[in-house]
Amino acid sequence: MRQRMKYHEQENILEIDFSNLYLESNQQIDAIKEAVQEIAEPLEHKVFALVNYKNFKVKDEIKGYYSQVIKEMYRRYSRGTVRYSTNSLTKTLIISAMRGEKTSSETFSNREDALEEIKRLQERERTKTGRD
Repeated sequence: MRQRMKYHEQENILEIDFSNLYLESNQQIDAIKEAVQEIAEPLEHKVFALVNYKNFKVKDEIKGYYSQVIKEMYRRYSRGTVRYSTNSLTKTLIISAMRGEKTSSETFSNREDALEEIKRLQERERTKTGRD
């Protein structure tokens, strides 16, 4: 799963490409968690996540575990997570998975719009903290 992730240090964005991924086992979900930990743990600060969910699917029997793991990763590593996908079933999965979290479950239709949202989140954060 590590090859599906790239950290952009200058922008503080962890880009995750779940396009065309079908999760069929808890072991795959654990591999995602381990890959995120491998990148995020050494940073000692939270990151913005940009996630491509195009054609992403999760086997029904493991959706609960997937939701649990992404909530845990969100709480531990994320300053904000922005997603993009054109699949309405994926959007529904994300809304369900992130229910109760203080994050937007909005899913953008393309990478460019999602990146613009991250820029807005970063700007809002800079304004709150008074940093440039």
